[in-house]
Amino acid sequence: MSLSSNEIKPKHDRKDQDINKFFSPKYSEIGVDGKPRVYHDCTLCSKKGPCKHFMKDLSTCCRHLQKDHKLAYNKWAQDNNFESMLPKAIAKCRDTVLKASASQTGLDNHLHDLPPKAKHVLPYTDQLFHEAATEWLISTDQPIQALEHPSFHLVIHVASRSTHGVKILDRKVTCAEIIEMFKKQMKYLRTRLNVSFCFV
Repeated sequence: MSLSSNEIKPKHDRKDQDINKFFSPKYSEIGVDGKPRVYHDCTLCSKKGPCKHFMKDLSTCCRHLQKDHKLAYNKWAQDNNFESMLPKAIAKCRDTVLKASASQTGLDNHLHDLPPKAKHVLPYTDQLFHEAATEWLISTDQPIQALEHPSFHLVIHVASRSTHGVKILDRKVTCAEIIEMFKKQMKYLRTRLNVSFCFV
């Protein structure tokens, strides 16, 4: 949603009160082109020297106040509870409104990642276990007697005690585990045989 410049500018019921405070009443004077023009005089500048003439243009008057009389203007605005109409104040107000609008209309602040779906685990049955074991034999080309091996039984007994599922090691971790077991076995043999063994 885009906001118009009129929606972004500060609004109050005392329009032009600041201009009337710091500039003289408007008057008409012949311009350099020979045509009548409407001007304001800066009252603060007139106290210091020759009057500075400004055309009856609010933006020009506000830029002059910001450049030469910012402190005086801000003090007057604060004392009179008047919302500043200086260009930088309006720009700051615009940025605040745009940020608030983006926060309200944007979807990013309201979107959240959905929690991962829990994997559906089938309840244990002897039939399901037999099917899984048979599938494992076929897919890994294991001999049928592998199901009778004590190591396989140990794996099943250890896994059956888990209450939160079993984490299967990947190839890299499994390889590291095998090497570590081999080192321990060699160390054990060296101790038993009491011979010097150098492992490379």
